Amino acid sequence: MRLFFALWPDAGERAALDAATRAALHATRGRAIPRENLHVTLAFLGSVPEDRVAGLRAVALSVRIAPFVLVLERLAHFARARVLAAMPAGEPAALLALTAQLRERLGAAGFPTDPRPFRAHLTLAREVAQPLEDQHMTAVALRCASFALVESRTERTGALYSVIDAWPLDDAKNT
Repeated sequence: MRLFFALWPDAGERAALDAATRAALHATRGRAIPRENLHVTLAFLGSVPEDRVAGLRAVALSVRIAPFVLVLERLAHFARARVLAAMPAGEPAALLALTAQLRERLGAAGFPTDPRPFRAHLTLAREVAQPLEDQHMTAVALRCASFALVESRTERTGALYSVIDAWPLDDAKNT
């Protein structure tokens, strides 16, 4: 199973992202990410044997972070990856603490983690043909009250993401 932990916007937040970025997506002539796949990756796990998913659930249950808001308010082009992304002007301390807790606990449980620094972004399009300079967009606030374990499957029509499980954010005991 190909897995990752992510912030998973609700339908209203996805619609707001679509409205706020439609013109930029058109201008870049990139391949838009389907609305139902929009997310902010917290920790990419890669291929994980099914019998290790219980260990991932245990890691998720140990996370202790209060809910927070992530405001996406600028567009960025990642030239090397040919990606257009929505990004915050600054990353909330709670988001950085969440990713740090996940990485530390994943490592302690024997799951490899990406050594690169975390950079909050929500991918909007791939294969961007006409790059945009970084620019502001209509701000979209994501109410981050939970995080999810997501499976990524590659289909003939593209990537298909399925939420396997989700956990509420709470700085008290997570159950």
